Amino acid sequence: MDFLLLLFALGLGGVQGGEAVALNNTAVALAERGEAVRALPVLRRAFYLAPESLEIAGNLANVQLRAGDVGDAAGVIAWIFTRLDERPDYRVWAHAARAELRLIRRDAAGALADAELAVEFAAPLNDFSRAAMWNLRGRAALAGLRWEDAARDFRVAAELYPEPSVRLAGYLENLAAALRHVKGKGREASRMKRRARAMYRRFATN
Repeated sequence: MDFLLLLFALGLGGVQGGEAVALNNTAVALAERGEAVRALPVLRRAFYLAPESLEIAGNLANVQLRAGDVGDAAGVIAWIFTRLDERPDYRVWAHAARAELRLIRRDAAGALADAELAVEFAAPLNDFSRAAMWNLRGRAALAGLRWEDAARDFRVAAELYPEPSVRLAGYLENLAAALRHVKGKGREASRMKRRARAMYRRFATN
């Protein structure tokens, strides 16, 4: 999941707002290191301090999904959707979170519908965020056995974010997984897989 957001300020101001931001960013750092279980109580505290923050709520939902708290995440995501009339700028992240939830619940069609909206709403965002949404749509297409669509989406993600990194390696690995099922693309699938493995090794030692 590529949707954890660092914060620099909240509309709360004062000590409470500053503490919520600091807790959010600490939790994001933990989650990105694979420590979702440790991040969860930190984010819960941040959300307690800033219960109107969709950004913190979205991070909480995504970390809950990583930690396996699917039911709690579903409740937070449902609450986020009740607030989108006030915050239409947050639609991309809301649909991305619900797509992840639906992937976990093996609802490939629902996940794809949300991922397509996430891609649409991400159009004005930076290439990093757009790549994440195209990768999400590819994963939803892959779950629905739509191999060629998935391969196209993963290619777009890799083109939008071509910087050698663990993130790009993930996009290439996903592309390889889709290409294995596309007639005549076996060699390309193997090549993408080798590139992804080499990139993982490179950054694992850095």
